[in-house]
Amino acid sequence: MSAEQQDSAGSTTGSATAAGFSHRDLVNTYVWTAQGGFFAETPEATDAVSETTSGSYNFTYSYGGNLDLSFGALGLGWAFHLDASRGGGFSTTRAKSKESSRSFGLDVQCTPSNDLQRRDSNGKPLYDAAGKPVLVPGKVDAYRFLTFYLGETSANFDDFYHKVVDPTWLSGSNAPDAAALRQTRQSSAKPPCWRVLHRVTYISRVLAPVPPPGASPLERAMRTENIASNYELIKRLEPYVRPAATSSATLAAATRSALAAQLPELLPHAAEITEYLGHYFGMEN
Repeated sequence: MSAEQQDSAGSTTGSATAAGFSHRDLVNTYVWTAQGGFFAETPEATDAVSETTSGSYNFTYSYGGNLDLSFGALGLGWAFHLDASRGGGFSTTRAKSKESSRSFGLDVQCTPSNDLQRRDSNGKPLYDAAGKPVLVPGKVDAYRFLTFYLGETSANFDDFYHKVVDPTWLSGSNAPDAAALRQTRQSSAKPPCWRVLHRVTYISRVLAPVPPPGASPLERAMRTENIASNYELIKRLEPYVRPAATSSATLAAATRSALAAQLPELLPHAAEITEYLGHYFGMEN
């Protein structure tokens, strides 16, 4: 995983005072399916940076002068007097502002195996009587997850050392990673740091051909309809319900309508199916 960033830079000069602000958080939604592979639904975000430079200057000046001359000759006298002054001043205030945008994104790679087919002892793929591949029960055929990039804060430092890293491993392990973390830990300073975390919001697994004794009623009904997984059920309903994925009430109504028209045998399980759909579409409860 890597983070990519492009931004513009500026500088201030003289006695100016600069003020700027920038903070960025990012959340992307990713989906992986055994049939379609891996793709991102929200790959990029942009944040803005504003910067203002200002300064004020004052200048005052003045001049003054006084000249007296007197002299006499042959009983005559002359006198000369001169006064002169000059003054002035000026003040100026200048301000300069600049705005820039930054393109910022996460590049997440996810390459799990999409081979769900069962094989015999010689590694040969198995097929059923209808020629369809026999799948391995329990294998994941689809999931959706969120990736968060959280900007630099001291709270991320606390979360890393108190919630992410095992304190027993950190203090007692001889592993090189543990030794490196102990050397770089700055508990008194708590330097701001960024954080990347992932949260799985939906997962689908291949159902067993014959539901086990503890299988749910929905799982039994799905196998009766020859539906191999939750994701296969969702893909059959998605064209009819996706426009309604704006609220729980509208999604529930659309799900019941779609089940009544497409899979009436599953209509008694509409509430549970609506919950699956809500997780798949990333809706909040």
